[in-house]
Amino acid sequence: MKKATIVKKAVVAALLCVPLALCGCSSKTNKDVTPDDSNVIYVSDTSVKPLQSDLVERSSVSDVKAPEGSISFEKACELIDTCGIEQFYVGQSLKDHKKANLGIIDYKGEKYYSIYPCVETNGKTILMGTHCLVSCDGSNVLTQNWMGGYETAQQGTAEMDKDWKARCPDAVISPNDAISFLAAKEKGLGLEKGITEYVFEVDMTLTDINGLPCYTYTPKLEYTDHIELLGGIYVSADGKGHVFKNVPGEAREYSEIE
Repeated sequence: MKKATIVKKAVVAALLCVPLALCGCSSKTNKDVTPDDSNVIYVSDTSVKPLQSDLVERSSVSDVKAPEGSISFEKACELIDTCGIEQFYVGQSLKDHKKANLGIIDYKGEKYYSIYPCVETNGKTILMGTHCLVSCDGSNVLTQNWMGGYETAQQGTAEMDKDWKARCPDAVISPNDAISFLAAKEKGLGLEKGITEYVFEVDMTLTDINGLPCYTYTPKLEYTDHIELLGGIYVSADGKGHVFKNVPGEAREYSEIE
């Protein structure tokens, strides 16, 4: 995760400095055109293409009519659970997450289940990590990267994951439990959209914020032609529900959200 953390910091920094420089095609639901990582937008030094402001539509469904011969949605979730967490940007085993079912989509000529790992808290479904696709024939699991493209996730690697407690020995609660405190303070987060419009990545390297070890959650918005990563939100791992954000204009100062 340390390597991923470094990369993520670089990506976020680049987005802050040159917000149009890192753009890619994000996932589409069954209401949109097919997601395609070949549609990545490249911005030259002399020409800047305007970004679209349309958020990807996401509507969970309870009953999916998959093509004949397909695996079930439950089986698709089991395949996700066999994958290691590194490519999913989550902080604990995928078995510890519920799965949001967005139906069936066509991707590069094949049918896939469209799924997000998620946590349900206070009547809200908080999407976690990244969008994933599971082929209806059960042969492939794909995860969406920061540029909006999809990469093959390695099945059968979950057994190599370290438990969240082993990775964060100073933590009292798990990252999935901690995000419940974040969701409970939605009004004070300053997010422009409702919290269920965001997908939250978690960094498992605890950060010291005002003397407390904290999980770092990065909210991101998925548009039809790019992904936008926002500034981190910090939740104390001591189970006491402290939530912090950066003080605007002060790189190393943090305010607690009441």
